[in-house]
Amino acid sequence: MSEAALEAVRAYLDAYAGAATPIPALAERGAVHLAAAGLPGGAPESWRYTDPGELLARRFAVEAAPVEAPIDSDDLPQLAGAVRRVWIGGRRAPALAVGEVAPGARLWALETDPEGIGAQIAPERNGFAALNALGFRHGAGLALEAGAVLAAPVHLLWGSPADRPAFAAHPRVAIRLGAHAAATVVIHQADAPEAGAFLNSAIEIALDAGAALKLVVVDQSGAGVFGLSQIAARCARDSRLDVWLIDAGAGWVRRELEIALAEPGATANLYGLVQGRRAAQADNEIVIRHEAPHTHSRQQTRAVLDDRARAVFGGGVAVASGAQGITARQGNATLLLSRRAEVVTRPALEILADDVQCSHGASVGQLDEAALFYLRSRGLDHEAARALLIASFARAALPDVPVAGVLEGVFGGVEASLPVAATA
Repeated sequence: MSEAALEAVRAYLDAYAGAATPIPALAERGAVHLAAAGLPGGAPESWRYTDPGELLARRFAVEAAPVEAPIDSDDLPQLAGAVRRVWIGGRRAPALAVGEVAPGARLWALETDPEGIGAQIAPERNGFAALNALGFRHGAGLALEAGAVLAAPVHLLWGSPADRPAFAAHPRVAIRLGAHAAATVVIHQADAPEAGAFLNSAIEIALDAGAALKLVVVDQSGAGVFGLSQIAARCARDSRLDVWLIDAGAGWVRRELEIALAEPGATANLYGLVQGRRAAQADNEIVIRHEAPHTHSRQQTRAVLDDRARAVFGGGVAVASGAQGITARQGNATLLLSRRAEVVTRPALEILADDVQCSHGASVGQLDEAALFYLRSRGLDHEAARALLIASFARAALPDVPVAGVLEGVFGGVEASLPVAATA
């Protein structure tokens, strides 16, 4: 462990020692493991291409200060028809909440009833999971009864204002869908451009038989924001999980996503887009585990990188012994717009069964000069032609996003309405 990492561990242990916590037993386990494993505290190989040194060298206030200036709800990202819950600067903002979920569903402040959390992302998972367990103070829970269907999406929005000291927060989200229940959830980080924060989140998802969850994760972080999230999902028989990961911020993002297809018929589809500008960095480490026969998965990710932006994709598929009759597809494509932009792409397959259909591939390239010439021959100037090609490439990474307002917020009105066919 580096000296900076050791100092960070000491600072967090001292800061959270004796503080009130919703789950004392979980916090104690977190403190023990953090002291033993340190930070980052995970497999060294998984951090090979992302250096946590800058994050560990920073110091963040562990008690978020109240937001003094009132925030206008109209200034926040809007998703028409959504039920919304908001956290500003690491604190719940109940005045900015919108709507209630339908009967058969429950949406609550997780810290008031945290029973069952930590089963999928335990403190012993790694150092940052231990830190989350130690520092957890707020979050959201969503539970649906068997057969319940939410017509309105649930929008969970975290924001960091610019006019405050950099702070640390360790939120958790728990999503549990009963048999044949269905919901759409948007988890959204939207910061002021100059904001500074460390958001170390844990998201646990459990889908019972036949349940269907559409999960959209959007990062629009500020340049001084470090976002580290761990997502774990377990999918039962014939359930379906569709995930869209959209990184369009200016900060440092590290996301670890693990999906377990635990019973026959379970399906997971994952789509991802990184739009990197300036010095933004996004690292997505993805593992889909086929633990049962006749399970199916697809990963389709893309990146558009300009300036000094950097993206890392670790896309993994693990097929257990006896998991016969599965299908798994992976693909990653990157468009480099600058000589200084960088991508690391590492698709991987681990197959312990013999009756499978698996594939993976990656490509890295630049704008097609022939396509540019064609568009200019049709009357577009160089910048308009370039913008159209970039938007088309990026938009094709996100087929069938279930909440149209997400695309408008990320691409803007013009790009969001482009008639671009989604491609694999």
